[in-house]
Amino acid sequence: MVLRLASLLRIILEEHRRSFQVVYDVTDQESFNNVKQWLNEIDRYASENVNKLLVGNKCDLTTNKVVSYETAKAFADEIGIPFMETSAKNATNVEQAFMAMTAAIKNI
Repeated sequence: MVLRLASLLRIILEEHRRSFQVVYDVTDQESFNNVKQWLNEIDRYASENVNKLLVGNKCDLTTNKVVSYETAKAFADEIGIPFMETSAKNATNVEQAFMAMTAAIKNI
């Protein structure tokens, strides 16, 4: 599955997209571990001024959470990209994530 997603990502990157939301599951450590690989792919194939946003999804599942907000935020700060947590289930910060990317695109 990861290989198939990597192929899709390359196709998308070659379309010269200007922004990416890299989304991981806060209840799945492996999905967070894969973030670095996805960001490397974006850096490899996308233009230099592409906007990136790290998004931790499923923040509503607090009892199952394995990737803390603090851990993800520290990682995002270290690599210089914005970060937010969302819940697609209850729409927490979903609109804000898209609005943040829209604002970033307008500033290019």
